[in-house]
Amino acid sequence: REGVFLCDILEHQQVAGMWAVVALTENPFEADMLRANLVHGGIHARVADPRDFAGTLWFRRRLNIRILVERTALESAVTLLRSFQLMSPES
Repeated sequence: REGVFLCDILEHQQVAGMWAVVALTENPFEADMLRANLVHGGIHARVADPRDFAGTLWFRRRLNIRILVERTALESAVTLLRSFQLMSPES
């Protein structure tokens, strides 16, 4: 949820403040491809996979992989992904 952050690790809070979710996927390969397309388009992107963290061990299967971009590039990232028909117009 926007504006809600429960982690007490400062670095994670900073990431949450500077980065925004541009896409969600269940497939690690798809996440890497989305990130590669964004980077190729000149947009800094990160992949946040909950399977990389021990704290999500019990509910990993229900969590999607998040593709993050800097908040200042969010609109450009959405436009780029839509141009590749990787996002529906309403998402």
